[in-house]
This record gives sequence, structure tokens and C-alpha cells, in this order.
Amino acid sequence: MLAFTMSAKWLPGHPEFVQAAQKACDWWAGNIPVDLVAFWDFDDPAAPHTFRDTSATAIATAELLKLAALIPNGDSYKALAERTAHALIEGYLKPVAGLADNIGILGSGCYNKLAALATNNELVWGDYYFTEALAVLDGEIDPLAV
Repeated sequence: MLAFTMSAKWLPGHPEFVQAAQKACDWWAGNIPVDLVAFWDFDDPAAPHTFRDTSATAIATAELLKLAALIPNGDSYKALAERTAHALIEGYLKPVAGLADNIGILGSGCYNKLAALATNNELVWGDYYFTEALAVLDGEIDPLAV
């Protein structure tokens, strides 16, 4: 999702990148669980009783905001990103002892279930993309500038 949108931004005049980005985002929107937080693998036969991946969800949230800013009438992508950010805040943002109440880390990231590696953890890339998405939603940064 992210690569297609950024390719469309960096290579204007190639509508195939915009089309691919929209197709990927539409697939995401059509396959994400009702609570808007991805399973570690959409094809896991144990779903919905499997690990979630907040890091992938945070990346998708930032991407949806980028696509919304890139295309005319991207409001549905922005609305999905806003709902997804809210779901992450409500269900997965963990406070950090000693810091202000509104500062936390994004828990429940799943790096690799098959290797039993960081299956229910804070993952730094999830925190990065979630922070980026929140800064965009707060109007602090342009989604296409990062």
C-alpha cells in the first residue's frame, strides 16, 4: 500500500501506481476485521482467535492518510484512517510508567508468529507509523512530506 502511494507521489504521470494503491487500500478496507485491527496474517485459519498486528495496522493508517492526501475525493480513506487510529488508541495504546497520561506505546504487534518471534509486543516501527498518523490527523505534518 505504502510503496504504491509513494511511487505515485514521486513518479507523477504514472496512474498505474495510484490505481494499485487504491486497489490495495480497498482490499485492506474490505478484509480488515470489524474492530479495524489486523490479524498477524489475514489467512490464519485460527482467526479470529489469533494474534493481532498493531504495527501493520499503524502502517496502514499512515498509508490511508497519504493516499487520501494524494487523490481527489480521498475522504473515505481518511475516514477509515481516523476510525482505525481511534481503535488503536482505545484498545492497544499502553501507558508508559513515569510519562504523561497521554503518552504510550502501541502494544500487540506481531513480528513473526511462525518463528514465535515478538508475537505480542511493542514494535518500534508500529510506534513510528502510529506517531506519524497521529501527527497528520492533528494537522502537525503533511502526510506526503514524510
